[in-house]
Amino acid sequence: MLRCAQHDRLLGCLKVSASLRSTKEPGMQRSGLFFFMLLFALLGGGLVALPTAGAATNCATQTEIPQSECEALLALYAATNGANWVDNTGWNETNTPCSWFGVACVGGNVRSLILNENNLAGVLPAELANLTELQNLALMGNLLSGEMPEFLATMMNLSEIRLARNPLGGPLPASLGNLSNLQRLDLGRMQITGGIPVELGRLSKLQRLEMSGNQLSGTLPPELGNLSNLTVLNLGENRQLSGSIPDTYANLSNLHRLEVDGTQLSGAIPAWIGSLTKLENIQLDNNRMTGTIPPELGNLPGLRIMELDDNQLTGNIPPELGSLSTLTQLVLHDNQLTGSIPAELGNLYRLERLELQRNQLTGCIPSALGQLALLRVLNLSDNRLSCGIPPELSAVPPQAAQLAATGVLTSLQELDLSINQLTGAIPAEFATLTTLTDLDLSYNFLTTSDPTLRTFLGAKDPDWAEHQEGGRPSSSSAVYLPLVVR
Repeated sequence: MLRCAQHDRLLGCLKVSASLRSTKEPGMQRSGLFFFMLLFALLGGGLVALPTAGAATNCATQTEIPQSECEALLALYAATNGANWVDNTGWNETNTPCSWFGVACVGGNVRSLILNENNLAGVLPAELANLTELQNLALMGNLLSGEMPEFLATMMNLSEIRLARNPLGGPLPASLGNLSNLQRLDLGRMQITGGIPVELGRLSKLQRLEMSGNQLSGTLPPELGNLSNLTVLNLGENRQLSGSIPDTYANLSNLHRLEVDGTQLSGAIPAWIGSLTKLENIQLDNNRMTGTIPPELGNLPGLRIMELDDNQLTGNIPPELGSLSTLTQLVLHDNQLTGSIPAELGNLYRLERLELQRNQLTGCIPSALGQLALLRVLNLSDNRLSCGIPPELSAVPPQAAQLAATGVLTSLQELDLSINQLTGAIPAEFATLTTLTDLDLSYNFLTTSDPTLRTFLGAKDPDWAEHQEGGRPSSSSAVYLPLVVR
């Protein structure tokens, strides 16, 4: 007897069986047909009731989460080209949605949906609002388009919304200020336009507000000063943001990162920033800020990064900055700073970058800078510095032995002292700076007669001596040649 091994070929097999029977005896032709019709009826009129591999999810029969939540997930899958996701394990294949890639459930509800950098493309469907117990929505680094969805404001249990690095645009819905449980709002590197809604000042639990790299305009809302739990405020690279830093931000006592760089921010740097003692990062660079650097900034015990470059700051560099014992980056270039470089900066033993180029600094280079055992980048170019180069800059500082014992490598990699008024002999100790990858001493009045040092400098740029004429490079001359080794 003919056997049918696979259910998906059963219909064809039955036809063959009936055909074989009909060829044996004419009398059996009708019984064979009857046999076929009986089995066909038992199968419900076809093969559609038979289980098949890769069957679609049936939200009505799955039991893990409410049907509306299951349908919301499938709507997301359909709207964002789920078949082409990087990882779509389980989606629209099984009746266990809590096991699908990126889905996490607690107590019979979807609580977390994390599909970062997963090639989601399309518009977020309104059905997502049916995930009423969702707490964490993370869809960063995809190709989601359209406008910022209003329905997010109805998902009252959300504690995190992370949609950064998507081409979502349009204005930011003011109704997001109703999300009383929201702790993190990350909308950086998108295409959001318009002003920052003052309603965001109602998000009393908010800890991180990150909206850098958008097209936000207007001024900084004073209402954000109500966010007493805020640890990160990142509004940088919004070229149309303007105005000054509101004094209400002095209430942000838990702030760790203040990043409002690359805007049209103007006015003075508030002295009260020095009272935000939990600050670790201050990035106010590439703005239009004026006035002096407040000495109160030296009161920040945990500060690691201070970037105030590319502004219109004037006055002296406060010696109080030498008290910032945890500072790793001090970047003040492209301002109008005057006076001398404070010797107190030599106390910044953790400093890795010191960039003071393109100011109007005068006086001598402090020998105390030679104490900076971790310094990798020192750029003092394009100022009015005079005197000679301190030999301490090339000496091994006394702290190096202790730092080496902890596994910290002391190595100056970039040194730029060009376009100043430095005079005298280049310290012979420079020949020991074997870790340098970029060295520029051009456009000064420096000399050397030490053969070892001349060989060292010549290996980096044979023409270095031709640029020891002082002054500044003329527009008609070739670009000044840095002494570079790669």
